[in-house]
Amino acid sequence: MAESLQTLDTWLFRLGNISAANPLFDSVMPIITSNSYIVPILLAYIVAVIWRGTVRDQIFVLLCIAALFLADQGTTIWKQVFMRPRPCLTMSDAHLLVPCSSSASFPSGHATNNAAGAVFAALWYRRWGWTLFVWALIASYSRVYCGVHYPSDILGGMIWGGCVALCVYALYERFVPRAVRERFLV
Repeated sequence: MAESLQTLDTWLFRLGNISAANPLFDSVMPIITSNSYIVPILLAYIVAVIWRGTVRDQIFVLLCIAALFLADQGTTIWKQVFMRPRPCLTMSDAHLLVPCSSSASFPSGHATNNAAGAVFAALWYRRWGWTLFVWALIASYSRVYCGVHYPSDILGGMIWGGCVALCVYALYERFVPRAVRERFLV
C-alpha cells in the first residue's frame, strides 16, 4: 500500500514539476516560493494594524501569529517523525529551481504556514479571508514546481496548518465570551 502511494506521489510530482516546466513558470515560481519578499510586507501590515487598526484587527494579528508559530513548530516535529527525503535528493531528473534543503520533506512548511494563515483569515474575516486560499494554493504548488516537495507533502502541510488554525480559532471562541466579542471586537 505504501509503495502504491509513493508511486502515485512520484507520478504527480513528475506531472507538476517536470511535465509542467515552461519558461514563464521557471522565472515566476522561484520568486513565489521565496519568503524573502513576504516578510517585509507582513511586518509592515502587522505594524500598520497594531498602530492604526481596530482592536479586532490587532487581536487577529496576534492570534494569527500564534497559529503560524504553533503550525510551524509542529511541522518541525512532524518532519523529525517522518524523515522523508525530498524529491530533489532522490530523483535525479527533478526540475530543481531553488536550492535543495537537506531537511525532511513531509510536511511542507510553506504549505503549512500558508494554509494556517488562510484558514485563520477565512474564519476571522468571513467576507474576504477566503481569498487567501488562492495565494496558499499557488505558493504551495510552487514548492512542487521548484522541485523541493512531493504533492503529498503539500497536502499534509495544508491539512496540518488548517487544523492548527481551526484549533486556535476554536480556543478563541471558547475562552472569549460572545458578549465581549460582539461588543469590542466587531
